[in-house]
Amino acid sequence: MRVLPHSEEFERAALAAALLSEGAMHTLLEAVEVSDLYFPTHRVVYNTIKKLHHDNKPVDITHLLEANSDPEIKILVTELFDHLPSAHGMAAYCQRILELSERRRAIDALQQSLDELFDLEVDDPAQKAQARILSVFRVKGNASRELASLVEDAYGRTAEAYQARLRGEHISAAHVSTGLADMDEALTIKRGDMVVIGARPSAGKTSVGLQIALNAAREKPVLFFSLEEPGNQIADRYLTAITGISMRRIQEGRLSVEEMSKVAEAQATVDYVNLVVNDTPGLRVSDMRSIALRLQSQRNQEWGAIMIDHMIKVRGENPAAQGHQKLTQVSQDIKNMARSLRIPVIVLTQLRRPQDETAEPNMSDLRESGSIEEDADSILLIHRPQRDNNYSNAKFLLKKQRTGPCGTFEYLFQADKMRFMPIKSFGTL
Repeated sequence: MRVLPHSEEFERAALAAALLSEGAMHTLLEAVEVSDLYFPTHRVVYNTIKKLHHDNKPVDITHLLEANSDPEIKILVTELFDHLPSAHGMAAYCQRILELSERRRAIDALQQSLDELFDLEVDDPAQKAQARILSVFRVKGNASRELASLVEDAYGRTAEAYQARLRGEHISAAHVSTGLADMDEALTIKRGDMVVIGARPSAGKTSVGLQIALNAAREKPVLFFSLEEPGNQIADRYLTAITGISMRRIQEGRLSVEEMSKVAEAQATVDYVNLVVNDTPGLRVSDMRSIALRLQSQRNQEWGAIMIDHMIKVRGENPAAQGHQKLTQVSQDIKNMARSLRIPVIVLTQLRRPQDETAEPNMSDLRESGSIEEDADSILLIHRPQRDNNYSNAKFLLKKQRTGPCGTFEYLFQADKMRFMPIKSFGTL
């Protein structure tokens, strides 16, 4: 008889991590239910952790042992730390536990359906089988909560941040910052958001994407999926952005001694940049999700944001889907990834070429715009009509934002240095 899918290592790692970190404990209780655990002893430990938390008691090994008199549980608790886990890996532990739990429930549902299909006395077995299978793929985590509970959590976070500020402590930004003055005051990029940045060809979408990614990486690691350019070109862009020397001159080595020194300094400081680039072509959203979770577990760090350059290059899960159908599914998959991983995902995409290049773009210029408009939490369009000039004005049109105002922001694009800058730094052009 085949054994149902399970992982003793991941279940033990999750329980141990919950005893190491309050944040990890909250992640476990929110994402995993007791029924998702395979081993009965692990379920007992989980329920004890949950009860201790509910009773406002410390969730640690001492209180856990005190609450359980069963010798088997006491042995398990002491063994949890034989292979010390990382509290930062809790998201990956939970994800694996949920995947295996879903497999077990799917096996059970299929077995029940198979029995009914053989039983000629059962009415509509196919319809019942379909309903049973659909019920297996539930939304992960605690999706339904009272508003009072959500507001209580929000108040608690605000109060903690307020007290920390009074103590003079630095509070990391709750939202991803673009580093572009003025726009940061209006645009809110938070956990679970899907932000779409659209531009016409050669208008600077990769440049602004890298610029935002580098700025966001100051706070937390950023994962950059470059589906259009190879990683070495992203590296050249980085050196250009840091040194202010044109990418072509860097690539050709046409540098003065002073400029070469600047490039060397930029290379020496790159170790402090928390940006990871993956340039694998033709990735699906499911591939990106797996890569993000695997790297997060290996690095023991949560991602601050994921950047995808660009949407048209993402491969659909269904190879037969093309055009509108493909982009609709890709858009929905990206939004689901942002929500399930609780990470902001910033997506670069190409706008249709208009007959009049001077006309400002609209959301309808997004390719297969219907689904993207619906899925995106924010949509930012770049308008740079004079793309032949080294210096040119660029408008950032914030066309959609679920939790804030829309508006227009003006910047200067310096083509040879591939970066956007405030116009006021250079005066009026």
